[in-house]
Amino acid sequence: MKIKNSLSIVAGIITSMILIFVGEGVSFKLNPLPESVDLRNILSVKEYIANADIGLHITILLIYAVGCFVGGMTAAIIASEKKLTKAMTVGGILLGFGFYSLINVGHPSWVAIAAIFVFLSNAYFGGLLGIKITKKIKNNRLI
Repeated sequence: MKIKNSLSIVAGIITSMILIFVGEGVSFKLNPLPESVDLRNILSVKEYIANADIGLHITILLIYAVGCFVGGMTAAIIASEKKLTKAMTVGGILLGFGFYSLINVGHPSWVAIAAIFVFLSNAYFGGLLGIKITKKIKNNRLI
C-alpha cells in the first residue's frame, strides 16, 4: 500500500502539471506575447510580466487553482490511507514549483502571496472531493 500512496502523490503532481501547462498554453494562445518580448531573454520576460495586465495574473492564479484542485482530488482518490495528507502534499510540492516560477519570472508580490492560498486551499478542497468520490464509489461497490 505504500507504493499506492506514493504513486497517488506522483499522479496528483503529473495531473496538475499537465493541466497547468495546457492552461498556460491556452492562455498564451488567446493572449499572445508582444513581439518585443524575447523568451530567450529573462529580463525581457520579467519586464513584460511586471507590467502585464492584472487579468494575466488572475488567469495564471485560476489555472494554478484548477491544477491543484484536480491534483489533490487525484491523489485522494488513488491513496489508500491519509488521503487528505496526500492531497496537501501535492499542493505543497506544487506551491514550491509555483513559487520558483513566480519569483524567477518576476510576478508582482501580491501574486506570490495569493498563490499560497490558491495552491494549498485548492489541493485541500480537491482532496475533500476525492474522499467523497472514493466513499461513494465504495458504497456502490465499484472498487
